[in-house]
Amino acid sequence: MALSTISKILVPIDGSESSMRAANAAIELARRYNEEPSPVQVIALHVIDINPKFRLFSKYGFHYSEYEKEAQEAAQKGTAEWFPKIKEKAGRYNISVKSEVTDNSSASVVGEIVKFAEKEKVDLIVIGTRGQSEFEKLLIGSVTSGVSVYAPCSVMIVK
Repeated sequence: MALSTISKILVPIDGSESSMRAANAAIELARRYNEEPSPVQVIALHVIDINPKFRLFSKYGFHYSEYEKEAQEAAQKGTAEWFPKIKEKAGRYNISVKSEVTDNSSASVVGEIVKFAEKEKVDLIVIGTRGQSEFEKLLIGSVTSGVSVYAPCSVMIVK
């Protein structure tokens, strides 16, 4: 894939500094390659982690429905903060940003990102890597690693 052929960029967002840096990088790439008649679109995707495997623990007193509800409420609160910031920055450069929220009820977070990228036929995934401690800064996160392996397109990892 030549960079000149980019029309859709997917950026998974979890609210971390790393994912917001990835969003900034995606906007910058879109700005550089945004040309009429085929402008570049950025898609900001948040995957709510409501792993259905936790349902197995209900017989031990774990209330999955409460967990799922809390996860969805936290996602609503988070995306209400993150997505407007991304759209506002993109708007300065006339970049189109579509925001999407899904959950991982049928796959892992990695699986949902990959499935979404396939469905939307994205050309590039721009994803952050995270790390808080000095040791973690040397490692790539499990979601980032999985996406880089299974993605149907090129992946750019942003530190």
